[in-house]
Amino acid sequence: MKISELMTTTYTTCRPEDNLDRAAQIMWTADCGCVPVVDREGQPLGMITDRDVCMAASFQGARLTDCQVQQAMSRGVRTCREDMTIEEAHTTMREHQLHRLAVVDRRGRLVGLVSLSDLVHRTNVRTDAERRELADELLTTFSSICRPRGVSAASLVTSTVETPKAETPKAETPKAETQKAETQKTLPAAPPSATAAPSKGKKASSGSKKSAKRK
Repeated sequence: MKISELMTTTYTTCRPEDNLDRAAQIMWTADCGCVPVVDREGQPLGMITDRDVCMAASFQGARLTDCQVQQAMSRGVRTCREDMTIEEAHTTMREHQLHRLAVVDRRGRLVGLVSLSDLVHRTNVRTDAERRELADELLTTFSSICRPRGVSAASLVTSTVETPKAETPKAETPKAETQKAETQKTLPAAPPSATAAPSKGKKASSGSKKSAKRK
C-alpha cells in the first residue's frame, strides 16, 4: 500500500511570518495539534505544534499576537513521497521518533500528511492475519517513538524481555513455635503468690520470737 492511499489531504498551513495566534486558531478550528509551515512555493519548512505555542508564550512572556511562528516552530521537517510504501513510512518514524510525516510530490511541495493515527486506521480494512501482522508493526513503531532520547530500541527490547533471577526461598520457623516464642516475650513476669511457703529465714526469725516470749 502506498502513502497516497491513506494520507490526509485536508489540512491548513501557515507561514513563518504568521503569528502564533493564527496557528492556535487553525488548530482549534481543524481540531488538530500540529500545523505544517510552508514557504511561498508550498514547500514545507517545519511543523508547529500546540506544545510549541504554549512553550513559546510561556518563555517569551508575550502575547501570541506578538510572537511569530518561525520563533517557535521545529525546523528540518522530515518528509516522505506520496509513492512511498507504508513500510518506508514506519522506518522513517522509528528512526527519527516522529508521530507524523509531511508528504511531498516530486517537486517537493506539500500534498498531505501521514500520521501514526492514519497507520492505525489502516488495520480496519484488512483480513485477520494481516491485521495481526500490522498490529505488531504498529506496536514496534510506537515503542520506538516513545522511548527516551538516546536509548536504542535494541537495549529497550532487551531490558523488557530479561528473565528475572530466581530467588532462593528462605527457611521459615514453624507457625506453632513462632507463636509460642512471641507469646512468651509479650507475657509479663508472674508476681509472687500470696500463699507461697515462707522461706527458712522467716521461720527462724518467728521461732526466735516465740522463744523470747517464753523466757
